[in-house]
Amino acid sequence: MSLIEHLDGEGWEGFLRGTFEYSLKLLKTDQFRYAGSAVDDLKSWLAVGGVSRVKHHLNNQMDQRRYSADKKTLINDLLDQLAQEHRLEIADLMARKVIRAGPQEFFFTLGFTMPEIEDMLRQFSEGKSFEEMARSYGYSDDDIAHAKRLVDEWFDKKNRNSIGD
Repeated sequence: MSLIEHLDGEGWEGFLRGTFEYSLKLLKTDQFRYAGSAVDDLKSWLAVGGVSRVKHHLNNQMDQRRYSADKKTLINDLLDQLAQEHRLEIADLMARKVIRAGPQEFFFTLGFTMPEIEDMLRQFSEGKSFEEMARSYGYSDDDIAHAKRLVDEWFDKKNRNSIGD
């Protein structure tokens, strides 16, 4: 059964959570392993564009199946919650190019909103360090260290890829 079919009935929250977490595990350890259509749907959507791609496909399918606005909101809210809970794993997969997503999705995954990113860029141009700015937004030292490592890896890969162009 495809992912959307499992979201029709009772227990869909647990199924979506388990499928999401298992998909991340497979993307990390064995991304090409067949795991059934629901997991494979989610894995492929994540790999092609991150959580926003998952939401795009599920929203289209929910529209086709005429889900109520309330049910669509519940599913999207759970996806946002799962993305937040697993943001470091997702960002790591993005930095390793397992999940192909643009810079905006990458920084959103790290937990920064667009206004925060714009404000941070302004503050950076005024001489503040990334650490100072991130702390001012309430990010922990562990989150900051992880984000810096992932950003460094992401920029390193971008630079290596552009050298061969």
